[in-house]
Amino acid sequence: MAPLRAFHEQENEILESTARVLKSGMWVYSNEGKALENELAQYMGCKRAVVVSSGTDALLLSLQALGVKPGDEVITPAYSFFASASVIQHLGAIPVFCDVDDKTFNISPDAVEARITKKTVGFIAVHLYGLPADMTRLREIADSHGIFILEDAAQAIGAKVDGRAAGTLGDLAAFSFYPTKNLSACGEGGCITGTDMDAIEIASKLRLHGETERYHHSLLGRNCRIDELQSSIVRLKLKKLQEWTSRRQEIAERYTDAWADLPLRVPYVPGGFEHVYHLYVIKSRDRNRLRDFLNERKIGNGVYYPVSLPGLEIFKGLGCHPQEFPVSEQCCREVLALPMFPQLTDEEVETVIQAVYDFHGSRGL
Repeated sequence: MAPLRAFHEQENEILESTARVLKSGMWVYSNEGKALENELAQYMGCKRAVVVSSGTDALLLSLQALGVKPGDEVITPAYSFFASASVIQHLGAIPVFCDVDDKTFNISPDAVEARITKKTVGFIAVHLYGLPADMTRLREIADSHGIFILEDAAQAIGAKVDGRAAGTLGDLAAFSFYPTKNLSACGEGGCITGTDMDAIEIASKLRLHGETERYHHSLLGRNCRIDELQSSIVRLKLKKLQEWTSRRQEIAERYTDAWADLPLRVPYVPGGFEHVYHLYVIKSRDRNRLRDFLNERKIGNGVYYPVSLPGLEIFKGLGCHPQEFPVSEQCCREVLALPMFPQLTDEEVETVIQAVYDFHGSRGL
């Protein structure tokens, strides 16, 4: 529902843009993609953005551009989406899981430091749900050990720490334009930014089979180009992103203020951090009953994520156990995402607020 409402808000512009691209005959990374790169770099305040075919490819190419090799260890949070770990294994490297912070759900700097070994080459800092990780502390750890930071900013475009945008805080950063993201395509797409310009240049080559010039290949790359239709759509939506982000923050503030006296945990935002609320996630010990209650009232909700990454069958060979990550396991049991997208009406927001109050036996409104 949310992606469709966003489409309808710009329907005429999107249809005109896609018609123009189709008539041009240029359908794979070309002028639209290059223009999108420039506009994304300007929006985030970075020197360069490299657009690619998906957020997962952005992560994978970033790791490859940073020099990750088979047998290397890369630390990643135990509580995140599958891609935050699978891309490591795709390169023959070893995902090393660490726990997350109880307040933010983001990777814990102390847990990262405890997992570093002689084989560690870097770690992935996931900005979960739209809140940046503690990049100041993480940067100190990375620099002291001579390892990289890859920002998984798939859910966090526009988020900031002390005025600096997600995507400009690590060596490289990966974004997703999946249809449900804050900045979305009508299909797949992603981009890579960062501060390591040499690695960004490598990533730009890797997305096209490692090509340096036509039919000359210096790297073992992949075909990870974004198509022109998606680039044109993301360009249009980028114009609305700040407005949409402000609306998300407004809705989040209303939720947080309304539920301050209820026995649940609302999102925590540290001082100097700007949350963009890709998802509005609460923590409740009565999560499953609350979810059933909301479902009965036909109010959308979701569990992100019901199983920690170390608990997945594919990672069991790594020899770690979910019990080693108590905060992550608690998140899997207790977190619940509530309706959050810019096109929610005020009436719908009030309906959600009242439903949560009603579940807890309080009239509230």
